[in-house]
Amino acid sequence: MPRILLVETCTAPRRPASELAAEHRARHALALESVVDGRRDGARGVRRDMRGGELALFGIPLGGAYLAPRLLAHGIEVLHEPLALHAAAGRDPLLALGEAVRRGEPDVVGITINHTVEESVGLMMARVVKATRPGVKVVLGGMDATFRAHVLAHEPAVDAIVRFEGEESLPRCVDWLTGRGEPDDVAGLVARVSDEVRLVPPGPHIDFARAVPAYDVMRADEYVRAGVLAHVQTSRGCPHECHFCCHTTYWGRGVRVRDVGLVAEEVADLLGRGCDLVYLTDSTFTLDGQRVEDMCDAFVAHGDDRATFAVETRIDRLDDRLLARMARAGVRIVALGVESVSPEVLARLPDKRVADPLASVRDAVRRLRAHGMSAYVSLVLGLPGETAESLRGLIDAVDLLYADTDGLLWADAKLARAFPGSAFADDPARLHATVDARYEWYDFYGRVTVHVEGGPTEEEILAAREAVMERNVRAWRRRRPGDEARVREAVAKWMGGGAETPRGS
Repeated sequence: MPRILLVETCTAPRRPASELAAEHRARHALALESVVDGRRDGARGVRRDMRGGELALFGIPLGGAYLAPRLLAHGIEVLHEPLALHAAAGRDPLLALGEAVRRGEPDVVGITINHTVEESVGLMMARVVKATRPGVKVVLGGMDATFRAHVLAHEPAVDAIVRFEGEESLPRCVDWLTGRGEPDDVAGLVARVSDEVRLVPPGPHIDFARAVPAYDVMRADEYVRAGVLAHVQTSRGCPHECHFCCHTTYWGRGVRVRDVGLVAEEVADLLGRGCDLVYLTDSTFTLDGQRVEDMCDAFVAHGDDRATFAVETRIDRLDDRLLARMARAGVRIVALGVESVSPEVLARLPDKRVADPLASVRDAVRRLRAHGMSAYVSLVLGLPGETAESLRGLIDAVDLLYADTDGLLWADAKLARAFPGSAFADDPARLHATVDARYEWYDFYGRVTVHVEGGPTEEEILAAREAVMERNVRAWRRRRPGDEARVREAVAKWMGGGAETPRGS
């Protein structure tokens, strides 16, 4: 029986660029924790992982959890090593990977590269695998690997890339890599075959309705004990085509939904493992109101309403009747894809045109608060149409949102990125922009890589990012003065060592 080790790209936590960035990171984790504590009537639950970052970046590896059942059904043994947990505990994840390869003796190692900033890390991991056991085959998958396959295929340590969804193609890829199949049988394959790069067309999107993740294989209990988010995928696909996003290109424009009963059973399983914060990963959770109602009813029927749910949607997809149903089911955090409060910026984004964006956002935050929920506002700095004036307006907007009520949980200001597979990457000139292709800079909070014609300077964009950070920190100093000791401890720990990160990260 062939054996595959599934891992995700991971690096050791790096030292924040400043004490403000360190405090911002700690306050972010404690803000999430405060919402969970509120659901527990003040009882302390699992402490959140305090590395900070975007709401949904770190959790139980969902890609591997969906791949594992198909691999097992195909007669392939599946191993997993939680490299992110090693890193959080202060161990070098590359050393942990080498040990896992020696210990498990896999025939194939599958490395997921979803985030562009970690592409170089994924290649380092491939080289570690080959240095540890030269005969092991390495296959890459995930969002970044899909859109960069034509480049990654030339890396000597990489034997294959599986593009797009891997549930159907990865088992066949393992067959080929272990001498039991042909490369042309692997839909979406990109690989060197007979000294040439072979590209096999991708297959159709999978039927997602009855998919069930294999959490035990992915060692979910260990992740839950570390206090991370649990990601639950209730659908795949997005009908919108934002210039800075590649989700539609990857998952498709048609939205494929999972059976709501299976979703409720999955949440119940996670609750039984001790998970208390669940992020429902749909790009627009409230896209289909009837389905949301059905899902919320299923959560209540299963007792899942004990969980704290976070969801993501748009300000034009908020219905008060639906919000009341969501609140009853345990939704407490609603991430709003606001992007900007400038009409000139939003006019350049598909489906984002709003006559008075600031008034619309303020109204959305107030309505969420009226239903007992908090808004997690997602902003993007440096988009086409951005000016120094619009950046100042965005900072003023954050001040207003925090002053209105306590309905704003967090203002997450990311830097615009030309991610592979997005319109920015495909045709930046059409958007009057130039982009920097140094992908090691492509986290959301580091250096400016999108430069818009006539737009603000890099210094102005980074200053705006820092100003939003300061607003978040000030707000949570007022709201939770009892957190001061934990914050000081975290800041001292992070600033005491580690590699330097780019300004603003």
